[in-house]
Amino acid sequence: MSAKFFKIPFEPLKSFNFRVENPQESNESLHFHPELELRYIVSGKGIQFIGEEVSCFAEGDLFLLGENLPHAWRFDLGDSPKEKSGKIESQVIEFSTQFSSQLSKFPEAHTLKALFEKAKQGLIIQGDSKGKLIELFQKFESKSSPKNLAQLLELASVLSEISDYSIISPGYVDGEMAQLPELYRFEKVFLYIKENYKDEIKLDEVAALANLSPTSFCRYFKSITNQTLIEYVTQIRISKACMKLLEKNDSILAVSYECGFNTLSNFNRQFRKITGMTPNDYKKSYFNFTKSNQSLGYSN
Repeated sequence: MSAKFFKIPFEPLKSFNFRVENPQESNESLHFHPELELRYIVSGKGIQFIGEEVSCFAEGDLFLLGENLPHAWRFDLGDSPKEKSGKIESQVIEFSTQFSSQLSKFPEAHTLKALFEKAKQGLIIQGDSKGKLIELFQKFESKSSPKNLAQLLELASVLSEISDYSIISPGYVDGEMAQLPELYRFEKVFLYIKENYKDEIKLDEVAALANLSPTSFCRYFKSITNQTLIEYVTQIRISKACMKLLEKNDSILAVSYECGFNTLSNFNRQFRKITGMTPNDYKKSYFNFTKSNQSLGYSN
């Protein structure tokens, strides 16, 4: 799929949008926009396409997507009338480019600039901050209200303190972001892992690509991706497995070996840990909502 530019409509004199989405009949296509997006999955589950990664999302997940990051949310719309009657809901806040730029310039919000840069690779927010942000979501009003601005500033304050999150697509770097010194240093590392994820990835070899000692590499790599090298490689492998399970008719065993896992049991364990479901359930879930979309005339 190729991502298409999507122009988010902003009303005059508004610096952000808040809306509730209920995609009961169809799913969106892969797209990108310059506005930051904060999305809370109130109910429903499905498969997300973010940057270069494919993975699952579920009820309760909270995402922050940076500017121009390709993404799409494909909800499992169900196949039977009973399944289709189930509630699907997302709550979304979109920050205008002017608002997010000006906000990050305030001295009190200096940490937001770094967070917004990392959000260009997609973040799934966890920990105590997640609960605080979800509580604030509940206070927003659908109609334009001065109260929403107060809630937004409080929400920005919570965002500035976030430390517990995972980067969804660490290898995705747009042109501007690639110029950041720490990411430029690791550009060869990301490329090496993407090309060799099927094989054993050795710490000393990737550290050498970044011209760092193994100890320094681990420290800097964790500061950039919020993951250890092992966690990052595992995520890449599972993401590749997700795509192969959807694109090919190979057995789950064949896909597991093709994606660098030595045993099926380890593959199943890591797949469930990252996606929240088994490889077989993942395929069934995708088949169900693909079939539902096709019946409604939807295509990529």
